[in-house]
Amino acid sequence: MVTAKTTKSELVQIFKHLRVSAKGTKPQRMKIQCEVTVYDGKLNFVVPGISYDLKCETTGVGRFSTPFLYLDNIVQSLKNGDVKITLTDQFTTIGDVSFQSNTTFFKTDRILRNIQLTLNFTEADIIRLFNEGYTEDEILFNRLDKPLAAIKQKMDKNIMSAFNLLKPYGIYHHEIKEMVYKKLGLVSST
Repeated sequence: MVTAKTTKSELVQIFKHLRVSAKGTKPQRMKIQCEVTVYDGKLNFVVPGISYDLKCETTGVGRFSTPFLYLDNIVQSLKNGDVKITLTDQFTTIGDVSFQSNTTFFKTDRILRNIQLTLNFTEADIIRLFNEGYTEDEILFNRLDKPLAAIKQKMDKNIMSAFNLLKPYGIYHHEIKEMVYKKLGLVSST
């Protein structure tokens, strides 16, 4: 079990800054995830393009992820005063509200890293995660495994399409693949 103690007013201030990322149409806003990491002596809140740290009293090291707007509603509905955040297997409790969430626990905070993507990231930004040194667990936890696989598959399909178009001009598949991989900073396995 991991716990953190803070105040509602501090959480409201953090969420005021994080709300900037909740722009766009309602379906887009509903998909925004907020990742909360409990380190030794601080909470870290991450939404696309924004990361905020909040110093507080903590025990243990862990992380949970949930839709940002849901978490924002919980924070707004809290009573003034002290707030305790508790992470257990598959559940997170904030104040008196418990909900199911994707939780991860760690013995130390050395392996915890947030995946840094800009607010308006591109497919190229996601594919570059292969070379950023993120562990498979970090990519899985941040729910980027499926988008990453889909984008890699789309990139390979586009390379094949470019090859089919340029084949009459003596351009080879491995040449196009090497050019694309080099541009993205990836290691080519031709």
